[in-house]
Amino acid sequence: MTERTLPFDLIVAPTTHVVGFPADRAAPDEGRLLDITTYTAMFNQTGQPAAVICGGFAENGLPVGVQFIGRRHEDFRVLHAAALCEATLALSMAWPM
Repeated sequence: MTERTLPFDLIVAPTTHVVGFPADRAAPDEGRLLDITTYTAMFNQTGQPAAVICGGFAENGLPVGVQFIGRRHEDFRVLHAAALCEATLALSMAWPM
């Protein structure tokens, strides 16, 4: 994965293939726990820095995660891009009471 992503300064990708699932469950389908890490685990294993922000909200009001992935040792670039995107989106987070 590291070699395939080397030509790119940053990669913007989803964090998961589902919008949400009940908080008391480990995954949408507990028989397939690894499905929830499809888009994130590969970067954890290669040591590439990644940051996740809320990129918006689905129709049901749940947040949609967006991740920024960079080259190894370019943590600042990843954090800077995530912070810029978060500031540009300026989403209002309505926390449950």
